[in-house]
Amino acid sequence: MKLVHRVAFIVIAGLTPIIAVEVFNSFALQRARETEINQTALRQAEYAASELERIIEGTRGVMMAVGQAPSVRSFNSELCGHFVARLLQQLNYVTGLLVVDETGQVKCASSEAELSINVTDRPYFQRSLQSTDFVIGEYVIGRLSKQPVLPLALPIVDENGKHIGAVISSLNLEWLSSQLLKRGLPDGGSVTVADRNGMILARQPNPEKFVGTKIPDAYMHLLFEKDAGVIDVLSQDGTSRVLGFIPLNETPRGLYVSAGLSEDNSFLFLRSAAWRQSIVSVIAVLGSILGAYLLARYFVAKPLDQLLRTVQKWKGGDLEARTGLISTHGEAGHLGEEFDRTMDQLARRQETIAVLLRELAHRSKNQISLLISLASQLAKGKSSVDAYKNAIVERLMSMSTAQDLLLEAGDKALFMGDVVRAHTKGFAKEGTDRVTLSGPNLSLSPETARYLGMAIHELATNASKYGALSDDKGRVIVSWQSVEAPDQIEFKWREVDGPPVESPTRAGFGRTLIEKIVPTQLKGRADIAYNADGLIWVMRFFGGTDLT
Repeated sequence: MKLVHRVAFIVIAGLTPIIAVEVFNSFALQRARETEINQTALRQAEYAASELERIIEGTRGVMMAVGQAPSVRSFNSELCGHFVARLLQQLNYVTGLLVVDETGQVKCASSEAELSINVTDRPYFQRSLQSTDFVIGEYVIGRLSKQPVLPLALPIVDENGKHIGAVISSLNLEWLSSQLLKRGLPDGGSVTVADRNGMILARQPNPEKFVGTKIPDAYMHLLFEKDAGVIDVLSQDGTSRVLGFIPLNETPRGLYVSAGLSEDNSFLFLRSAAWRQSIVSVIAVLGSILGAYLLARYFVAKPLDQLLRTVQKWKGGDLEARTGLISTHGEAGHLGEEFDRTMDQLARRQETIAVLLRELAHRSKNQISLLISLASQLAKGKSSVDAYKNAIVERLMSMSTAQDLLLEAGDKALFMGDVVRAHTKGFAKEGTDRVTLSGPNLSLSPETARYLGMAIHELATNASKYGALSDDKGRVIVSWQSVEAPDQIEFKWREVDGPPVESPTRAGFGRTLIEKIVPTQLKGRADIAYNADGLIWVMRFFGGTDLT
């Protein structure tokens, strides 16, 4: 693909996030505004319900005080009437305050005309006779005032719990609608209070149009919902609103309260936001073009130049040169990473080869020393040349078999026991307990087996030259186990019953091999102790799999 095509794709890639962000922002803004309006509508309804509850609780407190007055409980019409008349003058939101007996006949009122009223047919009075609780009635037209009111009843009971009457007050619905207006309404907003039958008790705006009418049948179910909520409605005045509502079963119980917010007014700001967003989008597009130019230089031209310079350095013999590119630079970055990874692998292989060559040279010297030691030791006690020859051949074949095992394994995994036996077999006669092994059935990777084998070979060689295998009495105890984590191994080489051990005065390649090189390659740690009764070498490393 040509460079110009890549730049074209980069421009598209630069514009795509801008378009996606714009669409997402519009959607998120719409959703956020909807959530905000829903919460505001519900809060408005809760505020109105709280205000209504305050009014009703205040009225209830007054009625409780009236019901406890001695003149009221004795139905003393004259004294009770004066008491009620004075009290009624202070309650501008109540149109009437009556005391009735258990038959519904008014016994105490602020005027003579009210004494002729009987409320036994009113549902709220019947409910008050069946309970000792405060009763919120339904929309009704007052018999004397001819005004719409909300009746409230509080039962009066004697010391035996028997109903002897009730205190009845009438809440002024015109006053209630004016109170809703004083709370303030947003443009296009509305507040509605209805009784349990769906009759509207108070409404803003246009209370004169709605008070005394029923809530439309389509929304009557809201009165009986389990919890407060928010819905979208088309109000009776033709306004689309987001409506927060408080059903009858919530405070104040027995009354339905709703508050609506005009959708047109609520979403007005989104229109202006759309213009602002369009301007921002134009700026974003221009910025994307500039960004595409800069991205093309950074992600295409610069990485390619870096690749070419690195290749030229390699051709010039600088094998330490690296591109330094990463995958975030695109295809060129991936290519640069692969170049760098390949060169790192070559460097590690060269290091491994160097170690192996040194190990090969060291092993060759050890093999020669071992052969000399074997020839010298096997000569002891041999009565003939044939016996001596057979002993040497036997030991050499054992060493050859161990080497064959490692060569045949190739890149396949090896078991820990096989690796140890392969590298110690030539140092102790078979059938003896000179070298004992113990540990779980662990599988080792070829690389792990190779480095561990180097260490075991070095330890076995030293044991045969200077340690426990250099005489006829010494023994080597080899053990291994999984520790701390399933893939971490503790390998221990312990020599006992051999000649006294002294710490070496210098660190040759063999000591460096078992103390530093092998532990480092296996990402582990090794400790060696030159105890008088025998050498102990312990290494912890990663790389085993327990197959037991």
